[in-house]
Amino acid sequence: MNRQTPNIASGNPAWHSKGILLRPGSGFDDVSVKDPTVAYADGAWHVIYTAIGNRGSSVRRSLGHVSAPRLEDLHSAPRVELSPAWPADGPEIAAPQVFYCRELAKWVLVAQRPEPGPTRYVPIISFSQDIRDPAGWSVPRDLLTVSQLPPGQTAIDFWIISDGESYWLFFSDQKHGIWAMRSPDLVSPDRYEAPQRVLVDQGADWELHEAAHIYFLPDLNCYRLYVEAFRYGGAHRNHLERFIAIYHADRLPGPWRRDVEAAVPHSLNPEDIVGPDGKVPGVHQVSHPEWIRRGIDERLEIDLSPGAIIQETIVESPTDDYLHLGWRLRLVQPLDDQSDNRSLAKQ
Repeated sequence: MNRQTPNIASGNPAWHSKGILLRPGSGFDDVSVKDPTVAYADGAWHVIYTAIGNRGSSVRRSLGHVSAPRLEDLHSAPRVELSPAWPADGPEIAAPQVFYCRELAKWVLVAQRPEPGPTRYVPIISFSQDIRDPAGWSVPRDLLTVSQLPPGQTAIDFWIISDGESYWLFFSDQKHGIWAMRSPDLVSPDRYEAPQRVLVDQGADWELHEAAHIYFLPDLNCYRLYVEAFRYGGAHRNHLERFIAIYHADRLPGPWRRDVEAAVPHSLNPEDIVGPDGKVPGVHQVSHPEWIRRGIDERLEIDLSPGAIIQETIVESPTDDYLHLGWRLRLVQPLDDQSDNRSLAKQ
């Protein structure tokens, strides 16, 4: 277990902010926009995200969709709540992931719904022939049953990737652990094998938390895992400070390694993000990283150099209530990699 505290030296920032892409809106997402998943298809960027909005005396989570030909135009593009297939009176749905499944010849949307008890969430799945149509998604159904998830453990933030032979479903337990389940069939619950804990990591003042995003790097023939962790008593707050820990592996079941002495970034800390003028743009928390992918399918291929992330960020908030935090979506790149990648060139 790696016990080193994942700090990059102060004054040596590793990530460059390309600006805020999406802020809370004026309707179903007027509190927060978070948990982004992105695909470039049919001449436009499509971002599906968790939306938190005021509904009378309470707030509610749902999924939103926004698209534009250029990433920088997302903020002014129309936003649509995923309905009516996702009923407003149904369970709150959050933490989406979207990709095109070549085997099914359909777009796949994976998300989570709440479940009473210690498990907390179960994965759900929906399908569409056209990502451009927010109303075209099928009524979501459970991908797994509660009995298939680790007993007595939290399961949250489900993520699917294929290695070309099997589908792998990852999720977090919020106790410094990442789990995986293998299946030869994406859509059949009974084909998924028993969950295995594939990564456990924590330090003296930090631990892995949730939102594991896993990608394949074809040029390096390896996998990269980005996962939200938190530090106790962060520099900007008196409680938890969220950052991103970075791991790599030759195979999806692991072993997953984190090279804190390597030249490539091993973490993404709020204080390591700088703006165009060299100043830190007031980022105090980072969460749910999403790389701009090389393609759109279940292999989730990315380029590291150059590369980009759609990154959830937040400035100092007057509230500690998680559902009322004003999350935004920001685009960042490794500081030593300022060129546009093949995906961003489509802007």
